[in-house]
Amino acid sequence: WSPVRPAVSYTIRMEGVLDIWDYTCMQNTPVLSIKVSERGLTALRVQEQGAHMVLGTKDGGITLMGMSAGLASMQPNEKQSIAQMFERETKREKNLEARIKELRQKAKRVQDQQPSEPPELTMDMNLLDTVEKEFLAYQNRSFES
Repeated sequence: WSPVRPAVSYTIRMEGVLDIWDYTCMQNTPVLSIKVSERGLTALRVQEQGAHMVLGTKDGGITLMGMSAGLASMQPNEKQSIAQMFERETKREKNLEARIKELRQKAKRVQDQQPSEPPELTMDMNLLDTVEKEFLAYQNRSFES
């Protein structure tokens, strides 16, 4: 996370890419992705004032980057906005969990009400013979007409 901007975080990838996330703009994709190195990035440290960042690669190389003023200074109402967003998302997640639990309980009740195995079908051979004879007689009459 950015030490000065509560809505900004950074991620690094083994493809040597730095992703910058600004949750006041977009929550699903980074606002900026920068190819920093051909080697995998494994470490990231942001200066306390947010003006500089150092990135480390898997083979020990480092890159020092200067951050833009937009990333190094808090925006108006940013702290309040990001707090509201996190609160809203937390409530949404709790509502979804409650709904999933409710659906699972409903499915379990339905399953408990149904017999565990379907009842065996018993066939009365006499009844089957009678129905078959009636069907064949009906068919014969239909063809004769």
